Amino acid sequence: MKNFKAFASVSALLAALVSPAAMATPVPAGPTFSSVGGHSTHLGNDFDPAWVAGFSAAGFNLHNMQKSGELVLSSAASLSFSFVGKEANYNNGFYFGNSDGAVINSTTNSAGAYTFDAGSKIGGALDFWFKSNNLGGAIHNGADALGLILSHDKKSALVLFNDNYRGDKDYDDMIIKISITTPVSEPETYALMLGGLALLGAVARRRKNRV
Repeated sequence: MKNFKAFASVSALLAALVSPAAMATPVPAGPTFSSVGGHSTHLGNDFDPAWVAGFSAAGFNLHNMQKSGELVLSSAASLSFSFVGKEANYNNGFYFGNSDGAVINSTTNSAGAYTFDAGSKIGGALDFWFKSNNLGGAIHNGADALGLILSHDKKSALVLFNDNYRGDKDYDDMIIKISITTPVSEPETYALMLGGLALLGAVARRRKNRV
């Protein structure tokens, strides 16, 4: 009976620790994205949101874009790249790292279905670029032809490409989603585990002293 009471007491304390009232609002842990430079702009009326079909945009503010912003990773992380969609007829290409050819082609890869993982990358400005119709010079991270929309939790980013077709400036010619996939251990979890172990140890010591 004494053992049961001790266990019940520890369980109650742990339950109190993990209750919403006892826990502070967690601070986003681990690596995050930021946009450096550029300027905030509202996407014009030419922007066609049809490319978000089948894509959950709930975590993004699609009305606010950082034009010419450079996408920066705060610290080393594993990354995933997804082809969200495209509006243009050009076969635009997305390149990453030391790739000689396009990693994603806007007309040959499947929008909403094509994803690749890049493995662990160091923090800093990401090394990616586009080519308009896969021709001409590279359009690098931070270029005027690129726009960024960060997710609310800063764990994902939409890169919006405006290709060399001069008939519009809608930044929906090719859209890539870049996500941080590195698993992050929540500090609160470790704190609760350590607290629970400490309580169990204290109960065990008290029982031993009573014997």
